[in-house]
Amino acid sequence: MAIISREDVQKAFQGGKMKRCRLLYDYYRTEYFIQDYTAAFIADKISADLGFPITEGMIKQIRFRIAKKDFTPLPSPTSSLAEQPKGKEDVALKKTLKQEKEWVFTNQDDEPKKNPFEDLFKGR
Repeated sequence: MAIISREDVQKAFQGGKMKRCRLLYDYYRTEYFIQDYTAAFIADKISADLGFPITEGMIKQIRFRIAKKDFTPLPSPTSSLAEQPKGKEDVALKKTLKQEKEWVFTNQDDEPKKNPFEDLFKGR
């Protein structure tokens, strides 16, 4: 994963790049977006840091479209970038998370049985 600098984010906004909100989120993720700050507070802090206005609506949009769908684990303070999972390991992690979400109904003998709600969810 490439390291994003503040200059990269500034150039993306000045040039009107399509992925500028994603860059903004990636750069300020640990500092502001995963915290419980208000959108107005985050917008003010980022605007002061970048030197041009970032609106509260843009922060809300980033939270709704990007942050809500971001399941990447936060790096631990003691780990380095070399220890972070990359490539195929990321795919395996996503598959594991998906498998954990699937429900397995068992009876008292721990034998699988039919999901009673299966017929309701087939249409979705």
